[in-house]
Amino acid sequence: MRPRPRRRATLVVRTAKRTAAVALLAATLAATLTAMTSAAVAAALPSGSAALLVQTRPSLPGTEFVVDGQTVRAGPDGMARVVPSSWVDLKASIKVLPPPSTSRQRARFARWFGLPEWPIAPTRDVKVTAGFDVDYQTRLSFVDLKGRPVDWGSISEVVVKDATGVESRFSGDRLRRPVWLWGTRVVTLQAGPSIKSIYYTVQSVWVSGANVVNQAQQRHEPAEDAAFTVKLLFYSATFVARDAIFGRPVGSAVRLRYPDGQHVRYRLDSRHEAVVSKLPRGEYDASIEGPGLPVSASVSITRPQQLTLKIITWLDLLVVVAAAGAFLGGLPLIRRRLLRARRSEDRDDHHAMATTDLAEMATTELAEEETA
Repeated sequence: MRPRPRRRATLVVRTAKRTAAVALLAATLAATLTAMTSAAVAAALPSGSAALLVQTRPSLPGTEFVVDGQTVRAGPDGMARVVPSSWVDLKASIKVLPPPSTSRQRARFARWFGLPEWPIAPTRDVKVTAGFDVDYQTRLSFVDLKGRPVDWGSISEVVVKDATGVESRFSGDRLRRPVWLWGTRVVTLQAGPSIKSIYYTVQSVWVSGANVVNQAQQRHEPAEDAAFTVKLLFYSATFVARDAIFGRPVGSAVRLRYPDGQHVRYRLDSRHEAVVSKLPRGEYDASIEGPGLPVSASVSITRPQQLTLKIITWLDLLVVVAAAGAFLGGLPLIRRRLLRARRSEDRDDHHAMATTDLAEMATTELAEEETA
């Protein structure tokens, strides 16, 4: 017969196991019922119970959004209320139409901010941001260092670069008409989507084959100013024509070869000078027209300056030829004089040698007499 305490211990263990199994089954059934209830509640919600609030950035009233074939327009505050029939793949199903343009600006949709993917419809309104890039119409104008206008027709090309490194080139009629420049974009900062201004720098302005700006020295923000005025490096130069030998004023005109190879003629005044007020910064070749042989000179225009150009006149040539003839004609006379001088030196040398020999002989005879 077994002891009674051991039987009681076995019964207690079996009872504990059954109780744990029942508790686990009850917890599993409760979790399943809770999940099924939540899904049923979510499925039972009406499709229009939550809305997507779209805030345009920058604020662009009149911007249109197309969802499920219906068009919704942003109000005066730049916000639109969209109620989609399905929240699945919502980012791809919303179509953003370009907002109305003005004479000063036009906007382009860039990206969404805060628009995730939902597996089921949310129960509350969701606010997101639609970011737009904005272009601003800008008019280019050009002045010299004194503020005097420069005709756009003399400019062959203008190159500007925006803050992101993208270059834009303008030439021909595009310099005369206003151009569209990217002015603002929306970026993510710690405080949320923020508007950032885009600035441009002037890389080059080509006039007559010369770049008349310093790279990236001039800066402009299209969103701040509709007028983009570029200062060009034009300098005045005074050309003075003079005779090459005598330095007399001479000549009728100065001829310049520009950096692009074109030739331009400027008449000299009564003082035989020519003042050119607007010369693009660069390297030139200059020569004087007049009675004689022009001498081409390389000229670097980097500041206002006065330059003296020489010309070999016919009188200069006559003087040079006469001097050369006189020199050549005098060569035989010079040669004869040199020969005479050489012969005279030879005779002097011979006489000196003879005198030296006689002195040595006399010295020798005197020494012999003393010895005897």
